Amino acid sequence: MFEVVFYSVLLLLPSVITQQMHSTSYQNACLPSDIKKGGWQNKLGYVAQHANASMTLRMENIAGRVKKLTLHSLQSYGPKWANSTARFTLKWNHSQSGEKYETFFDVLGYHNQNTSIAKPFILDLGPDHIAQKGSTVDLHVDLIGGTTFKINALMICSR
Repeated sequence: MFEVVFYSVLLLLPSVITQQMHSTSYQNACLPSDIKKGGWQNKLGYVAQHANASMTLRMENIAGRVKKLTLHSLQSYGPKWANSTARFTLKWNHSQSGEKYETFFDVLGYHNQNTSIAKPFILDLGPDHIAQKGSTVDLHVDLIGGTTFKINALMICSR
């Protein structure tokens, strides 16, 4: 017998995430208290509103492992979106074992089409870098290009 723990942290309605948590897997999920101070806005997702905006999402003492992170972001066009690029830095550490891992990836928020589209990105940590039960997982987001970037949804999964 095995346990499958599926985490789904959607950023569409972050003010109600804690109300919608159905298992202890989420009991220690934290939303950043400084989203606006860091230059981000909660607007059907998270929207960076100025150059160099940053924020961190933290989940402490996770109740299961984390193998994948799935991000849906918006790619758009025009002067507002010019050079839009966000850097996502994922860090986890397990205080009991001393294990830790860090990686980053960049996502473009602009393109040269006259339409806006949602783009998925999947980061697979396995099999060598899976965050284990009890770990603290941080996802830090920095706007490294442009002045606008939008995160539509973010999910973490155990498999």
